[in-house]
Amino acid sequence: ELRIEIPFSNTSTTTANTTAITLQKGSCELWGCELALGHTYRMAGSNTTNSGGMQLALFTWHGCVVDIQGRVDISYISDETDPNVSFVNTHAQ
Repeated sequence: ELRIEIPFSNTSTTTANTTAITLQKGSCELWGCELALGHTYRMAGSNTTNSGGMQLALFTWHGCVVDIQGRVDISYISDETDPNVSFVNTHAQ
């Protein structure tokens, strides 16, 4: 599972930070929703409430290649993916 944090824009600017995610190969999910191969998903926001940034988790069962363009504050690979098995079992029933 690839976890990334995208910062919101500074309140002194009018433009939001935008990060684009494109699935190039394989299959993966963004918080449980499967991404379409070759489609670009744009994540953007403005910090009007002075809250933190956007946190995303990209999960794959068999591997994938993703292209991430734009500003990312934090990115790391997590092995804590046990809840994903429960999600699949729930959807399969």
